[in-house]
Amino acid sequence: MTTPSDSQVLATTIRQRLGDLTQSERQAARALLSDYPLAGLQAITAFATQAQVSPATIQRLIGRLGYPRYADFQSKLRSELDERLKGPLVLERPAQDEGAAERPWLGFGAALTRQVEASLQDLVPSEVEAVATLLATDARRIVVAGGRFTRSAATYLCTHLQHMRGGVSEITGPNSVWADLLLDLGRRDLLVVFDVRRYQPDLYALANAARNADLRIVLVTDPWMSPIAALAHHVLPVRVEAPSAWDTIVPAMVLTEALIAEAHARVPQGGRKRMSELERLRSDLTTADRTSQP
Repeated sequence: MTTPSDSQVLATTIRQRLGDLTQSERQAARALLSDYPLAGLQAITAFATQAQVSPATIQRLIGRLGYPRYADFQSKLRSELDERLKGPLVLERPAQDEGAAERPWLGFGAALTRQVEASLQDLVPSEVEAVATLLATDARRIVVAGGRFTRSAATYLCTHLQHMRGGVSEITGPNSVWADLLLDLGRRDLLVVFDVRRYQPDLYALANAARNADLRIVLVTDPWMSPIAALAHHVLPVRVEAPSAWDTIVPAMVLTEALIAEAHARVPQGGRKRMSELERLRSDLTTADRTSQP
């Protein structure tokens, strides 16, 4: 049995292979994903107790994942935990593609293209389809939130959804006013949150409050998984590594574009009528603004 490549985060592998596992193995895998990676860093007996399965089931699960020993499995999780906590001062700049010395931006672009393709390949199709359906369901209200760098993706998603349907808003401003937004939401409603490494405690607090209010939660994160993954109903991880001291938001933006396209394809006829009316109103307001000027 060969040990899997260190290039893919284990949580991604598990999500892709859930359908291949037995019922008890799937139960253990979901327990790991709901407290990733900390559940797997416990002693095997403690992990088994948390997952409500036997230690033998845990051993079978890690064997299916390609790890002959529990110590090898934990070593992989520890290395991921180190990656999860990296900031720009410690991120190493990967080598550029050969021949890109004169125009390094070409190598940079090629590296990001590979990250986009890998991110889309890693996604579980049923998760993407479920999220697109939620976004298109006009009966539920949606709030969207992002972090310091992912806020642009949250704003982009919110703006497009507002074209398609009503009841969509972005959570911005100081977190002291977030409660006002959550107060009027209920179990049929949805929080979409973007949170990548170095995860923000205020976004976790928001997601926790949303979960307590019975909202459904969609998380867009990185492969090492924001702590919000333990609260989310749907998790969409994308790669963030770039040949730079900074992580990239490009794969997250491409995923956002893909979700917008998938949601638009699911919007009922009423939503398309809304878009037509919105364009008409914009045209009327633009005309009125021009004619009112001296």
